[in-house]
This record gives sequence, structure tokens and C-alpha cells, in this order.
Amino acid sequence: MSFEIYFQRFKAGQMAGFPRCLVEEVFGWAMVTEKRNFSFTPLVYPSGAAGDMHIADTEEISSFTILDPATDELFDDLFILMKRIGAIIYWPDSAPCLAVATKDVEADLPSDMLAALGPGILVMSGRDIVMAIKGAL
Repeated sequence: MSFEIYFQRFKAGQMAGFPRCLVEEVFGWAMVTEKRNFSFTPLVYPSGAAGDMHIADTEEISSFTILDPATDELFDDLFILMKRIGAIIYWPDSAPCLAVATKDVEADLPSDMLAALGPGILVMSGRDIVMAIKGAL
């Protein structure tokens, strides 16, 4: 059974782009580009395989997906990038299933998305993201 985490950025209710190079700055050391298959890039950290990143091969992106996320390092990197660009993370589950690094990003989300995902769970670390996904925050 597969599990996905969606990483996305919004401004004024619309998807908002950010430079793909920011993803590469944070995750680059874990991206196994020589094993890239179309838009899927394996992520491997010192503690082991962390899943696959599905990301567009363009200079500007507004989102990416992590399939079968694992390892604490991956969640730490997700938090770093969330905080840096004002993005959100959400996952398939019953509400609340939305993590935010700052509460002000909720104002930029489409109202129907916020209604479906529930209020953002404020996270302060990669560990908090894991706890939010597990329903413990």
C-alpha cells in the first residue's frame, strides 16, 4: 500500500510557483538523479531509502509529491523547505490532514481546500510532521 505527501505553495487562493532549484538545494544530496525515471527521483538518506519524489522538470514549480515517505531526515528537509517558501504539506486522510509551518499561510489557501483538509496543524520540525500524519498532534 502506497502513501503520498503533497507539498504545495499558494498565494491569494491560487497555486504559486517557486524555483525548482530551492528543492534541489534542500534535497539535492538525497536525490539519486542517475536512477531518475521520468519525473520520479528516488531519495536516499544515510539512514536508508526515503521514497520517491515526483517533481516536474521545469525551472519553476508549484508542487511536488513524495511517494512512500520514510526517514526522519526526509521530514526534516520537508520542514526546512516549507518554512523557507511558505508552503503546506497535506496527505490523504480525514481532516485535519494539513500541516503548516506558519499559521499565516492558511490565508492563502483556497477556501474549499481548507474546508476539505481542515485547519492547518502547526508544525515546528520534521518530527512534528510525522506526529501530525499519525494524528498525534
